[in-house]
Amino acid sequence: MRYGLMVLGALAALTLAAQPAAARGPKLTPKQKDIRRLLVLSGSGKIGVQVYQQVMQQFRTMPSFRKVPDKLWRELERQASPDDLIDLIVPVYDRHLSHSEVKAIITFYQTPAGKKLVSVMPVITQESMVAGRQWGQQVSQRIIRRLQKEGYK
Repeated sequence: MRYGLMVLGALAALTLAAQPAAARGPKLTPKQKDIRRLLVLSGSGKIGVQVYQQVMQQFRTMPSFRKVPDKLWRELERQASPDDLIDLIVPVYDRHLSHSEVKAIITFYQTPAGKKLVSVMPVITQESMVAGRQWGQQVSQRIIRRLQKEGYK
């Protein structure tokens, strides 16, 4: 349950990404259209859904949610839409990248190296999450030991 709040926060953030298309903002500018294209080319939305599904799997194993029927879990998983997540990310990229930078990055993702990166990114993300979880456990254990050593229980 140590990671319960972290997992819950990630799930909440990703669930918010599943807003209906009607909640989307105004028409996209040419730059924003290119950002959207970049995010699709890079697989960002798909990776977000992958993370969402992994978080859902963690919830499935939590004792307080073990009785939740599979039908409900499948329904919750279907709410994760790559397009909805991309819609939320476009303004972030828009604030931090110029249109020429976006175009240059699109060009990269169309190269063999860019395509390779996209093809392996889901595995890299999954393995990185496992490594991050292990690191988090190690850090948590060190913090707890130190606090206990200082007399905090």
